[in-house]
Amino acid sequence: MEGNIEESIDEKAEKETINYDDFISLRKFKNNAEFLYDIFGSGITKKISIYVQSVNCDKYTILEAKHIQIIQSNHPVKVKLYIGPSSEFNLKLRKAMNPGFEPYLTVNFLDLWIKKTDAEKVITTSPLSLAIPSPTEKNTMLKLILGMAMAAYQYNPLSTRNSATGNNKGSIKHELEKIGLKIDEDTIRKYLEEAKEIYKKELKKDSRKIFLD
Repeated sequence: MEGNIEESIDEKAEKETINYDDFISLRKFKNNAEFLYDIFGSGITKKISIYVQSVNCDKYTILEAKHIQIIQSNHPVKVKLYIGPSSEFNLKLRKAMNPGFEPYLTVNFLDLWIKKTDAEKVITTSPLSLAIPSPTEKNTMLKLILGMAMAAYQYNPLSTRNSATGNNKGSIKHELEKIGLKIDEDTIRKYLEEAKEIYKKELKKDSRKIFLD
């Protein structure tokens, strides 16, 4: 998909030759919207540099904040970034030397590059880019929560009433508060209910135990 957004890139903009071992394409993060949001934000505020391949294929141009904003706001539509300013004479000369030459780049975030060190910087400094647990990891954590509630707090997943999930002495909330960990009872019930739903087939009706894989 291509848009008709037109924005010029100064021909004298900062360029450098890329060592592919030091750089990474944003294409790798196409399924991580939160990370891309952080990357664009860091590029706009000039905390990191975002690059696009220049007309000379061995060189890469550092985008200005306005270019990054245009690409971000039109995502995933490709936008035209014109290489300029150029006189009509220079354009005719370039086309004469290279009939396939076009004075613009048509790009979206998939065509952009960043340094690997900058990617690591964004990952470690932004809470939005922390890794989200996979479904398997989340289910394992829920199983652990359920098992510990049953083993340590006499939580009965087969009962509709549980003192373990209340605000009373000996409850999960009460015992956690004693060691400085504050979690409200609604949150505790929420995760235990979610765990029960996932592992209800593994619960024995004649006991309070759960079969652990």
